[in-house]
Amino acid sequence: MKYTNRRSLAAMATAALTMSGTIGLTAGSAQAGDAWNISEWDSWGQPCGTYLCLYYYPGLWGASWRPAHYNDKDLSGNKFYDSGYFGSDGAGLIVEDNAASAGNRTTNCWLYIWPYRNMMGYGNRLAPRHAGDFTEGGLYHLRNNASSVQMLECK
Repeated sequence: MKYTNRRSLAAMATAALTMSGTIGLTAGSAQAGDAWNISEWDSWGQPCGTYLCLYYYPGLWGASWRPAHYNDKDLSGNKFYDSGYFGSDGAGLIVEDNAASAGNRTTNCWLYIWPYRNMMGYGNRLAPRHAGDFTEGGLYHLRNNASSVQMLECK
């Protein structure tokens, strides 16, 4: 009986260590990480924004949102609006966790889209003058999961 209890305790201790390691890895992934390049096509055709825009649907369709500045560390206070070009679906909804694509109209900056507020996590990025659909599934899942945006590497 004592042997079984010791074995059970050892198994529980191993499980606790494994869980604490998993929790540690999860917490570590909330730090600024890598970003998957989603630069799929030229963005000059998008009608929205001087710098960047996020869209409700893939392919730069549906309602859109453009920031007042290069960076927005918390998309929860922003709403999509009907741009009048690619449909109004999504207009009035909060941008955070509802965007599916983006366009970068800058000539010299990379656009980074992050899954957590304050530019944290594993994100997506767009080259200058490019647009793309956010990734789905896996480590870089951003479709309907974006919480902050940032312009970097401006040259």
